[in-house]
Amino acid sequence: RIAPLRTAADRDADERNAFISGPAVRISSPVDGTILATNRVYVGVKGEPGAAVTLFEGDRQIAQSVLRPDGVQDFIGVELTPGPHRLRARIVNSWKNERWDSVAVHRSGVPAALELVNADSAAPLVLRVDAAEATRVWLRVSDAWKLPVSTLPDVTVEVTGATLDGTDTDPSSLGQQRRADANGIVTAELRAGHVVGDGMLTARVGTRIVVRRALRVLPTLRALSAVGTGQLGVGAATQSFGAVTARGAIGYETSLSMSYDSRRTGDDAFFGRGFDPLDEAHYATYGDGSEQRVLSSATQRFSARLERGLNWVELGDVVARPAVSQDALLAGYQRSLSGVSARLGAGGLTVRGFGSMTSQALQQQQLRGDGGSGPYVFGAGTRPGTDRITIEVRARDNAARVIARETLTRFADYEIDYATGAVLLRRPVPADDPYGNPVFVVAALERESGGAQHFVGGGRVEADVARLTRSAVVDSLVVAVTGVRDAGAVSTLATDIVGADLRIRTGPLALGGELLRTTSTDSSGSAARASVRWSLPDERASLGAHWMHVDSGMTGTLDPRLGAGLSELHFDGALKLSETTRLQVAHDRQHFAQYGVDRQTTTGSAKTMVGGRAVTQEIGLSTDVQGAGTAAASSLSGKTTVAVASRVDAWIEGSHALTPALAAPLATPTLARPDQMGVGIAYRMTQGLKLEATHRVSTMPDSAAGESTRYEVTSVDLRASTLFGGEAWGGVERAGATSASHAAVLGWNQRLAVGGGWSVSTLYERRVGLSRAALVDPARALPFARTEGDRWSVGGGLEWLPTSDHSRFALRGESRNGDGRRGSRFTLTGDAPLGESAALITLHDWARYTVTATGLVGQQSRQDRSLLGLALRPIGGDAFNLLGKLEWRRTLNPLSGAAGASTVLGATGDDMRLLGATDAILSATRLTEVAVRYAVRWSENGQVTSATGAPLGLRSQYLGARVQQGLQRDGVVQLRVDARMLLEQTSGTAPWSVAPSLALRVGPRIELEGGYRMGELLDRDFAANGGSGLFATIGVRLTEGLIGSPAAFWRDRITTGDR
Repeated sequence: RIAPLRTAADRDADERNAFISGPAVRISSPVDGTILATNRVYVGVKGEPGAAVTLFEGDRQIAQSVLRPDGVQDFIGVELTPGPHRLRARIVNSWKNERWDSVAVHRSGVPAALELVNADSAAPLVLRVDAAEATRVWLRVSDAWKLPVSTLPDVTVEVTGATLDGTDTDPSSLGQQRRADANGIVTAELRAGHVVGDGMLTARVGTRIVVRRALRVLPTLRALSAVGTGQLGVGAATQSFGAVTARGAIGYETSLSMSYDSRRTGDDAFFGRGFDPLDEAHYATYGDGSEQRVLSSATQRFSARLERGLNWVELGDVVARPAVSQDALLAGYQRSLSGVSARLGAGGLTVRGFGSMTSQALQQQQLRGDGGSGPYVFGAGTRPGTDRITIEVRARDNAARVIARETLTRFADYEIDYATGAVLLRRPVPADDPYGNPVFVVAALERESGGAQHFVGGGRVEADVARLTRSAVVDSLVVAVTGVRDAGAVSTLATDIVGADLRIRTGPLALGGELLRTTSTDSSGSAARASVRWSLPDERASLGAHWMHVDSGMTGTLDPRLGAGLSELHFDGALKLSETTRLQVAHDRQHFAQYGVDRQTTTGSAKTMVGGRAVTQEIGLSTDVQGAGTAAASSLSGKTTVAVASRVDAWIEGSHALTPALAAPLATPTLARPDQMGVGIAYRMTQGLKLEATHRVSTMPDSAAGESTRYEVTSVDLRASTLFGGEAWGGVERAGATSASHAAVLGWNQRLAVGGGWSVSTLYERRVGLSRAALVDPARALPFARTEGDRWSVGGGLEWLPTSDHSRFALRGESRNGDGRRGSRFTLTGDAPLGESAALITLHDWARYTVTATGLVGQQSRQDRSLLGLALRPIGGDAFNLLGKLEWRRTLNPLSGAAGASTVLGATGDDMRLLGATDAILSATRLTEVAVRYAVRWSENGQVTSATGAPLGLRSQYLGARVQQGLQRDGVVQLRVDARMLLEQTSGTAPWSVAPSLALRVGPRIELEGGYRMGELLDRDFAANGGSGLFATIGVRLTEGLIGSPAAFWRDRITTGDR
């Protein structure tokens, strides 16, 4: 509300004065001091019946009428512009006296400001891991008059380091939206993630109104608790084990997590104790909306993590990243090892370190997007769980420079077969984005070398000098030193990495620099980068420069970009003349040592309004030289973009080679850039999302044929721009570290939300004739040039992912035809409730390809998979539970074709598998429980035969049952019978086992069991414990026992002693 013009006392006094001046007039609606959300308002006036009434807005008369017999007059649809208004009503009553009434109202304007409510924006907001309730942050949306916006605007909210609770109020827009109430207040509910550290809350209205709040996630405050179990077995029960996990706070800022399990021997090599939710040995867990969390993520017997504030020490499976900036030369260096890591900080000094004795070796590889979802094969030998797949968009004129990066989530965004290293993505990846920037699939893998264990370790020391010295000269001054030692499985593979970096920020000026040197037995190299940027508020003007140099001796296994051998120098500047006019200019120089190519590019851009429409004009001059004494080849390019409608942009672009191909004897025809013409159109479907179509035709001289060769690139896709920060200009998005790491990748994440949880995705790409492109053509993506065959690819998808816990559905399809292979892939996933007591989950993934490469022409490859899962629990109680799945797989020539998957019975041939399992548990009474399991496995390879010539295959069925009956009311003594049988149809054998036993519970935590097992069934999947004879076990169980602090321990005993 705003301040009213008249108080209630003023109006009461006016009413009491009626016996002197006659009947008064009152504006009954809107209420004095109201903030209005609409531009058309109902104004109600009350007064003497039959009196003439005039309505004013300020001093301007806007309406006139006569009060009805009931003394009321309604003025409907009175139009008000945004801003403050004074509505006044006047009548001349029967006493011939003028009576007035006035109210103040405010018509809400468009959002102009966003601010935190009752918060110190300078101090981080503290969140606690495992907090019982979400932490609320309130924001106020204000208009240009600094008053709350009552039009219920949506605010885009992004959170890093924490999770955002609540429902997306606008699913059709990118990101998470939260709607303001009538008072302009937006409520964001935050929950801490599982990792202690700093985070950020970013809220945005439109493109320019942004507010940020630093977050700090601290350790849990829950009391220390422990859960454990153990068993000592003798006789036929050979398994003995012990396991205990303790977790909780041991102080206000300190928490401890530790775990010991004697069953962990390291044989389970899946890093972090993860698992494939669609593995044949598991029930399907994909798509059910659940979250998986492993408190003790280690494959060794003992693991622990001690946290205090932002500091921590961890023993177990650790992830180590020496670099903390996305722009760092070592940004892509990350190790996933079984060892120890720590982070210790005090004041402005921070130390990070890690170490491990391992046989793993880090390798990074990159593959250009091919218009499909894969498979992208990176080779076998990867330790499961250590893979890290990212999609990177690189600069058009320098493919070693990353302009956008998105890290994918394993088993959600992609699947990987560790036997072959084949990666299947959920969506297709194009070779280029709509602006011609190349797109790469990058894999960082920990290879299991199989050699001797060796030391891998490193650390980083970072000092905030400005904070330590309390300097007022600069806002921030950070100096850091990084070192990594990899001893290698043999001494010849040892690698040392040493680096230093510097970051300075003072007012509008930011500077950064970094040095890096790697040394190995057979090579050594250095890399360096430096940057400077100066900008005025509101982007009125900016200047920037960037320099980078990478020696050819740098090893590319750390990062493919570091093996490129290049130098780059970049300058840019921008000037904002008005709200509609902006000028930009940039100059780049690159040297690609591997190819001996030097490149210079100068570009200019002007954006303004012409005839009420936005027009952008770009012009560029590029020069390429290959080798000493070679003539330079220059090319002039231009592009004009016109906003033909509010949501539609169209452009035409072209380039022309200024240096004729045969102008001089020294000229090199294959060096010259092609003449190119292109057209495009973009339709803005929602905020930050465009549907774009481009077609480019390139023509270049062919000295061998004496004619011109021609190639074409066509693409149609959705472009999801960055949500927070970043600037797209001339196909190069200079996104900051924060925005790039949390942005939708240009040209890859083609997903359009259309409301109600529905979304569609699409991609079309056609690339013809690029095998004849010149080396310096940007389509070759120097310094990672490769020969590219002709192809086209098309893909699309439809998803229904409602925010509520209802059904989910995803349907995707793609087709590809080109040099090397042709084929298609179809996927269908979903889950749905079957009434209130059952749920169905399904997944179908069918891929079929035909190889067209030399030597394998006509070879077919396919990989089919269909899975159904069912869970049942009657709503009346939990006495009966059923869980089942049925899965069919077929793999044809997986390694020679495109499927890239492993098989059970061979690397070639036609492998078919049927897997099924059903578990049912019935608790008939409080003392009686019956559990039954039936499983079937069938596999056959049509092209691999046994010694008798029959197709090699496996056929088996398993039936197991367990009955437990309490012999006393309290269940202290129990009779148990465990029976199992495995029918091997191939061999005709049917091993079985029956094990009756008697169990005695001694107290709440100890159980004794003894019995006799008959039969010889022993199977890794169905009967790990086997063998006939007597057996006995002693089990100990500790469940959620609270462990008090040392002070509480002694306080209790002292108090007891006093009594």
